[in-house]
Amino acid sequence: MKGIKIDYLGYVFSNILETIEHVKLFYNLDYVSEIFFDKLKNVHLRLIELKSNALKIKLVSGEPIKSFFANGITFYHLYYEVEIFLQEIEIYEIKNDVKPEPYSPNCII
Repeated sequence: MKGIKIDYLGYVFSNILETIEHVKLFYNLDYVSEIFFDKLKNVHLRLIELKSNALKIKLVSGEPIKSFFANGITFYHLYYEVEIFLQEIEIYEIKNDVKPEPYSPNCII
């Protein structure tokens, strides 16, 4: 899978506003987006990028993910960047015997 690289990591939090303040205490941030709402998944999202290594992280909060957080699960998803989307997804599915979650067209981020 030559054309796939990690784009960003998604983590769940109970409160995005509080979380960003804690992150700012420990890391220099290169970018902090507005808070967006994904209508399809009913969650709030905010992208941040750390200056130290250009790592991009999506903060996710909302009713549907409260069970993750309540069970101590904070890692939510991993997004890949690909050159030839459908071809790379097909290769990934075959090699790993998995079906990735479809892209959410209602997400404005």
